[in-house]
Amino acid sequence: MIKKIICAACAVSIMLSGCGTAEQEEYVFSLSKEQQENYADIIEETLNSFYWHYDGTSLAYNESKVPENTEANADIFEASAQSGYDMTRYAGRDAVCYTANLYHINSQKAGIVYFYFIKDDIVGLYYSPDVNPQKVVALNIRNVFTPSAGITKTESD
Repeated sequence: MIKKIICAACAVSIMLSGCGTAEQEEYVFSLSKEQQENYADIIEETLNSFYWHYDGTSLAYNESKVPENTEANADIFEASAQSGYDMTRYAGRDAVCYTANLYHINSQKAGIVYFYFIKDDIVGLYYSPDVNPQKVVALNIRNVFTPSAGITKTESD
């Protein structure tokens, strides 16, 4: 009888300890197709308003936080403000960050554009030029005559 009780207790403890070690699904951030299309439309409209081109196939998103408003991130906040999006009140909040390859009007790659979304609103926007990836720039700054613009070919219409 004692053996049966000990075996039953062991079986119960094995079953209970197994519950905590069951494989847990790995968390993967994702947006619905509808949300992705909505963000893509907003990105397209916004970049068109700044007269920029981008590669729609390069659109990528991830779960992110709006950068903290620190001295190290001051350039990001300044570039976003110059683009018309004041990130300061959203600093540190959960967001969706979209990136895409940004192109000059002559189809030459300019850099990578960053969009920070909270819900369906852009709260931050800037780009990192290919010629100086550590720098961040406002989207309304586009001087193709500077050496850093990297333009080597032109189109004529």
